[in-house]
Amino acid sequence: MNAIHIYRVGNFLYRMHVPLLPGLLRFLIFLLYNSVIPPQCSIGKGSSFAHGGIGTVLHLDCRIGERVLIGQGVTLGGSFGSGAPSVESDVWIGPGVRMLGEI
Repeated sequence: MNAIHIYRVGNFLYRMHVPLLPGLLRFLIFLLYNSVIPPQCSIGKGSSFAHGGIGTVLHLDCRIGERVLIGQGVTLGGSFGSGAPSVESDVWIGPGVRMLGEI
């Protein structure tokens, strides 16, 4: 199982305005993978996390395109009031990358 599968269920429930369950799935991702992947962020089809998504931190406003591979320990976050990163399609983000702010 990969963190992306749990995220997809949580994102679907979030878009359907189901209360409580998306937050519980976010907590489950944190417990299993030590990752913060909020259901509010947008991750395109075909995207995946390497090594299950261990140590990945995503800002709730970040946008990730289709067919993106995200390595372990990646942070895509906001920076003191600035926006969150947007990643285009067909990108590989290597292990340990930190992208902060509106990129």
